Amino acid sequence: YSGKYKVAIINDCQLMAHEAANALLKVLEEPSSHSLIILITSSPRSLLPTVYSRCEEIRFEPHLRSQLLGYLKDLELNQTQAEFLADFSNGRLGLARRLKENNSFKEIKMKLEQFNKVLKSDINERFNFAEKTLKDEEGKNLNTLLLYWMFYLRSDLSRNLKINRAKVLRSLLEINQILSKPQYNHRLAFENFLINL
Repeated sequence: YSGKYKVAIINDCQLMAHEAANALLKVLEEPSSHSLIILITSSPRSLLPTVYSRCEEIRFEPHLRSQLLGYLKDLELNQTQAEFLADFSNGRLGLARRLKENNSFKEIKMKLEQFNKVLKSDINERFNFAEKTLKDEEGKNLNTLLLYWMFYLRSDLSRNLKINRAKVLRSLLEINQILSKPQYNHRLAFENFLINL
């Protein structure tokens, strides 16, 4: 309260409703000389063009693997766990820390094994997997599953897979968009994704 500048940080600003973005636009058009508004997003182009055009974009690159390993060793991880998180998080320090804090190793391993199993399965097994996954807690685990699959495909851990990783990643991003909207048939979309793996 006693500082010269007032700072506002809006995390995940791409999730703002259209009305909120328009309200923010009015502030951005005539900012106070002693204010700083920081919009944080992983997809800046998803902001309203009028909001984006009034902002200065600053990119934060992922950490180097060696830096991440050093940090993860300070979190009392063994060498194997630290290397896995460094690779899986793709240089994202916050993600690696959250996964460590939540002790997500077993969950990640299970979901990656599911991915590899689905790749080798026939169409009927893929339909059964889709049905079972969507029944579990009404599909709440599906978002985590797809997110872990995306991290896996982006990392070097999946470099030996005999699939077009870029194509599957694009499909994962598309299915993620569909699953965020209630008007779509989630089961049909997920089954379609699995068929086209």
